[in-house]
Amino acid sequence: MGQKRKGCRKLKGPSFAIWAMVAVILSTVSCTGSSVEMAIRQAAANTVRSFLESCEEGRFEELRGYFSDSYLEGNQVPDPIQEWDLEAVLGKLSSFAFKQEDMRFEDKKAVVPVRLTMEGDEEGREEFLSLEWDGSRWLITSFTAMDWRRRPVTKERAIALAEAQTLLRTFLSDCVDHRTDKVFAALSRSFRERYRLERPWTRQEFSGIFGTARSYRYDPAKMEYMGATVEVDVTIEFGSPGNREEQTSRVRLVREEGGWRVDSFPFFLL
Repeated sequence: MGQKRKGCRKLKGPSFAIWAMVAVILSTVSCTGSSVEMAIRQAAANTVRSFLESCEEGRFEELRGYFSDSYLEGNQVPDPIQEWDLEAVLGKLSSFAFKQEDMRFEDKKAVVPVRLTMEGDEEGREEFLSLEWDGSRWLITSFTAMDWRRRPVTKERAIALAEAQTLLRTFLSDCVDHRTDKVFAALSRSFRERYRLERPWTRQEFSGIFGTARSYRYDPAKMEYMGATVEVDVTIEFGSPGNREEQTSRVRLVREEGGWRVDSFPFFLL
C-alpha cells in the first residue's frame, strides 16, 4: 500500500524508536525465516518514511543518523547538518509517497523508488533511495535527490538564497491567485519606477497583464546568487484545460530595504 505523510505527529529521533521496534519484533517473533524477513523489510519501509518526514519537516539535525558511514564520508556531509545545508542539497520537500510493494530487496540491500513534490515544482519527480542492513538497522547508502556538491560555501550565501527563495515562492503563488496587493508589495522600487506603477492592479487589470496561470516551477539548486541579486529560470503554465502552454523566463530578485524584491519578471505584459 502507498506510504504518504499526512500531518500527524512525528517521532522525535531519527531512528531509535524504529530500531527498538525492530529489535523487539526480531526477538519476540517465534520465528520462521519468513517472519524475520518480513520484519526486516517492514523496518526498511519505516526507515524510509521516517527519513523523508525529517526532510519534509526540516528536522535537519536528525539526518546524519540515517546515513551509513560510507555515505557520510564519501559525500563529506557536514557535522552538524545545518538548515541551509538541507535547503541547498535537497530543496524544500512538500510531500512524498512510496509503495512498499515497489521496494526491491537483494541480500542485505534495498532500493526504494519514491515520489517527491518540492516547493517550486508542483509536478513532482521520482527519485531512489538505497539502503543497507547492518545487522540491526537499515542505513541509507544513496539518495538520488540529494547532491552535497550544492552545499553552500558560506553561511551568508545560504541564508540569502533561502530568503530569496521564500520571497520568490510567495510571489509566484500570489501571482497565480491574483493577490494583486501582495504582488505589488513584492516589486522593487526600480521595477515600479520603470513601469510607472503607483498602486496595485485590480483583479481585472491583472488578468490583462498576466493571464490565467495554472502552475509554476523552478529549480532552487539553479538559483544564481551574485551578492545583491539572485536570478533563476522560472516556468509558468498558462491557459485552461485542453489549451495550455508554458513559458520559461529569467526572473531577477534584488536586495532592497533589508529584504528581497522582484526586479525583473518577463511574464507581465507591460
